[in-house]
Amino acid sequence: MLRLTLQRAKRFILIAILVVTLIPVLMSVALRWVNPPTSAFMLRAQLMSVIQDTPYPLHRWQSLDHIPTRMQMAVIAAEDQKFAQHPGFDVQALKTALHQVIAGKKARGGSTISQQLAKNLFLWEERSYVRKALEIPLTLLLETTLSKSRILELYLNLAQFGPFHYGVAEGAKYQFNKPVTQLDTAQAAMLACMLPAPARYQALQPSRSLKRKQRLIIRAIDNLGGTRYLRQL
Repeated sequence: MLRLTLQRAKRFILIAILVVTLIPVLMSVALRWVNPPTSAFMLRAQLMSVIQDTPYPLHRWQSLDHIPTRMQMAVIAAEDQKFAQHPGFDVQALKTALHQVIAGKKARGGSTISQQLAKNLFLWEERSYVRKALEIPLTLLLETTLSKSRILELYLNLAQFGPFHYGVAEGAKYQFNKPVTQLDTAQAAMLACMLPAPARYQALQPSRSLKRKQRLIIRAIDNLGGTRYLRQL
């Protein structure tokens, strides 16, 4: 009887592992054609809106063809300048982050657009070694099943650009009160500046450090070759 119970428990665990493994795989394949209506981050925000009576998260999808190339380049310049070349991870940035951890310092940066998309879609916001470990296979899965341009499109539509605003379309409306198609290069760069702390930053009331970052993003766009960079995706 005990052996039978153990066999059932093992079978249940194996099935659970198989299901947990297959779900991200099937979702990643489906993402080639299906625009996700939500993400793990948005689901949490939706839940918190019910529990804590916070504003319900706003999200609007905008196809990559209708997102200006200057907006695409602003996010690449701000978040992941090696996006077209790396296989999902910036090895040098990872080495730097590892050295910081070994030295007892807080690791900064190192996450590519692909890693951030994996986190937004499947994981949670709080930093932990468990989350980082899960990020690795999920990032490789996205890079294997999706094109770079599709990864960029998904990221631009799922990243948070305001306190309760997800995607560049909703972010542009909240931060500048205009469609993303009407943002100029400076405004696109400023919207990209929101990504590290979208709940705290205000595009129309930027701090000195935000203005400096905006200038660096604009300069980086030029250094990357402008919108010609997108031909590599």
